[in-house]
Amino acid sequence: MIKKYQKFLLEKKQYIFTRSFRLKNLIESRIYPQGVVEAWMAENSYDEFATGIFVSETPVKSKESFNIRLKERDIKNKKSFDDSTRGYAGKIMPDSEIVSEGETVYLYVFDKNSNSEKRARQNHGFKYESQVIKGNGLRKQEGSGAGYTDKWDAVGTLNKSYLDEKTGVDCKTVEIGTNESRVDAVWESIGEDFKKDLNWSIKCMAKGTDVELGDFLRISGYKRGKVGIVKREGAEIQSFMLCVSFHDNSADKKVVEEYFIPIDIEEWNKFLPNIEANKESFNSMYEELKSHRIKGKEKKTIETEDAWKAYMNKYKPLFEDSAIKIRFKRDSKGQLRLQAAISNANFMNHVLKNQHIRIR
Repeated sequence: MIKKYQKFLLEKKQYIFTRSFRLKNLIESRIYPQGVVEAWMAENSYDEFATGIFVSETPVKSKESFNIRLKERDIKNKKSFDDSTRGYAGKIMPDSEIVSEGETVYLYVFDKNSNSEKRARQNHGFKYESQVIKGNGLRKQEGSGAGYTDKWDAVGTLNKSYLDEKTGVDCKTVEIGTNESRVDAVWESIGEDFKKDLNWSIKCMAKGTDVELGDFLRISGYKRGKVGIVKREGAEIQSFMLCVSFHDNSADKKVVEEYFIPIDIEEWNKFLPNIEANKESFNSMYEELKSHRIKGKEKKTIETEDAWKAYMNKYKPLFEDSAIKIRFKRDSKGQLRLQAAISNANFMNHVLKNQHIRIR
């Protein structure tokens, strides 16, 4: 009914949750009436493969409560999901409270991969990432001990065979240079920067669109600390490999361009706002963020929208002079994030000033 989800979350000071389940399994379990679950699915565009978990406001001590086969460790701390800074995207289902022996749990459903359209987008990104990792013999970063490298998709070196396959099998052109001048790439003449053992960040976007970079703090080398934002451990790395591809936005999303850019952290920081010089403002931005979460369409009012616009307008100037911009993301399902992106023009005109390999 409810199967184990390994290595899901590691939070030392929270109630560790180790199991998730599909809404299909939830219906079959009869924990809630089928019509109730189907109504939640229809309202939120979930399908039967959307993932749910149970959360609670306090530790659940009664192991036999709720008529479900869960131990107390399987109930996630509800506060973790109410905290907007933790980056969870999803919502607690209305009227999903189950009370037993004075204890209460709620049903939380993740937005990620909650319907076929979202899974298709997600799977395409994973497919390209997998191809790059396999084609270059890269290593995935796994486990809780990865430290700072948990912001990276893989680690390793660019492989000659990957480039050879692009030219010999796919009949593509492989060039090296900058956005001002490129020549045919010859492996023996490629600089050592391309052959170093580096951390990799791999992105795949529709051609002509912005390059979405993910969580702003993570790509900036920071994280939320006990008080304000702090630098992440391992932030002293010197360089990394940025791999960005563009697809044709067709049904099969055929990749038409690939860029491999070994980039120094010092150079990367030039694309970011000066966080240290404006630390107080960035701390305030994240502290104020949590007050703008809305859950349910009924919570969206003229007042909440005006407050949200005022919040965005207040902190957008922090990114006025940087190539990497902030993306304020909020919806009525509880999503509340600060993401980073670089426009297609800034990527082409600024990032590609750095030496890179282009495949097309």
